[in-house]
Amino acid sequence: MVSRSKDTLEVSEFKNGYKNGRQTIYNRRGFVEITAEYTNGLLNGKATQYSGATQNIVRIEHYTADQHNRISRLHGNSIEYSPEGVELVKYTFKNGERNGSFITRYFNKQVKEKGQFKSNLLVGKKRAWSKTGQLISKEIYIIVIEKDKNGETRSNSVRHGKAVYYFPDGSTSVELEFVNGKKEGLCKEYYSQKGHLLKSEVMFKDGLEHGEMAYYNPNGSLNRKGKYYRKIKQGDTVLINVYDGKLVRYDANGKLQSIEHWGNFKKNGTQEYYGRPSYLRQRFSLKDNLKIGKEEQFDINGTLIYSAYFEIVEKDGIQISQQTGTESKWLGGKLILTREWKNGKKNGPAKSYYANGQLEKSMNFKNDKVHGKLLAYYENGQLKLETNYMYQEKGSNSKRSGWNVEYNKEGQMLNRFYALPNDKKLIEQKFNNGSVQYLGIKDALELKYTHTNQLNSIKWTNRVWPIFGYSMFINKELRRVNFQTNGYPTMNANFTDEGEVIQVNGIEMNHKDYKNAATAAEKIAQQYNPKWVNDPLTSDLELDGKYQLEYADGTTFIEIEFIENLPHGKW
Repeated sequence: MVSRSKDTLEVSEFKNGYKNGRQTIYNRRGFVEITAEYTNGLLNGKATQYSGATQNIVRIEHYTADQHNRISRLHGNSIEYSPEGVELVKYTFKNGERNGSFITRYFNKQVKEKGQFKSNLLVGKKRAWSKTGQLISKEIYIIVIEKDKNGETRSNSVRHGKAVYYFPDGSTSVELEFVNGKKEGLCKEYYSQKGHLLKSEVMFKDGLEHGEMAYYNPNGSLNRKGKYYRKIKQGDTVLINVYDGKLVRYDANGKLQSIEHWGNFKKNGTQEYYGRPSYLRQRFSLKDNLKIGKEEQFDINGTLIYSAYFEIVEKDGIQISQQTGTESKWLGGKLILTREWKNGKKNGPAKSYYANGQLEKSMNFKNDKVHGKLLAYYENGQLKLETNYMYQEKGSNSKRSGWNVEYNKEGQMLNRFYALPNDKKLIEQKFNNGSVQYLGIKDALELKYTHTNQLNSIKWTNRVWPIFGYSMFINKELRRVNFQTNGYPTMNANFTDEGEVIQVNGIEMNHKDYKNAATAAEKIAQQYNPKWVNDPLTSDLELDGKYQLEYADGTTFIEIEFIENLPHGKW
């Protein structure tokens, strides 16, 4: 066979239409590329491959021809060389499968691997080395019969027996045992750092961690120790990642972190957790992973800072842990909180304290919600808040109900309101230095005062809008009136300090209606009575009995009644 340029590409011998004898293949530069022997069109015998211009042998293979099945198979030695002539790979084939010993090398002639094949599968001892000649692994292989997911059987080569792996400096990295391709028994691993200290000792079964284990820090100190099971069957249940017995953990410096107790592959018994530098931080008990009995927490000095109690109950056929009894907290050895629990919820009295021991808050809970009177105090012992809560079955919080009072540090009232069952304020009073600053009655009356405790406005209201009322300057002269007229909604008129209307505000009006509104505002202004600022209704801290305000002409403006600060009777 020649190219278009008459260069020889292939020379082969034929007989009866088949290649028989020697075949030689050339590259386009005229160098021999392959020589091979054929019988009746099938490779049979030696085949050699050469590099380009150097004509160094890079591969030698031997074939046998199966004339019945019309196929050639590798049979005998198969050798691969580097371009420089270094033998890199040497296998022995039998009927197309690797059989017998083999050897592989690096380009520097150093042996890379040695082992044996049987029917194309690794068997017996296998060794591996680094480029520098350092042994890096020792393994033993056997052939096993396995079934795939479809139930078909096949042969496979797996590790079996002792295996050892090494670091580049020759020290041991890992040593372990295999049984039929799975880790079995004790496996030891070592750190690569100087000294090659032990990293772990772990027991295996069927390829998974199973039993005693210990892990170490690079400095040699213990990191954790116990019995660990990656997967274990208990009855009809398969458990994953569980422990048994005592499990101890340490930090990187070898300081104790935790001590756990396990039984029946669940946490059972006392559990202890430690803070830095290695002090008991928390201790409690578990039964089948559920908290039971007393829980305690400690500060760095070993002083108790928290305690609580738990019980195990059955709900809806399931065992659960829930809090019960007294929960307490301490700070620096002094009690700062106590509260009661029942049925897994806060139920009963709860108290918190300042660091000086003074009571901070006192309240009661019902099913996790505040119920009844809540009292809060300043650090000097003076009452700060007095709030009443009514338990609500629905919703996330209780609602305020009845009188609720806020005081300053001197014991003077700052704010007081009475809440209806729906948590809406029926009446609210605000105070400043013992004087009234604000009085509001829901959907009825609103009184506001200046910072000098002088009446600033008095208005009848409907929800958020004033429908009728008066506002004053600080000199007690009229400033504004709120009113309704001619079918318009609430509007207001502003006055000069001499009593003249300067503006009427509201929705847009025609000139006639605006003039009528201004006239109405002037008539309302004439009824303003400066004596209101000194009336008991506007100055009394405690409202009780009947109150009446009169217009300037002596007719009645307001007639209302209170009993113990609550609106009463006909208004």
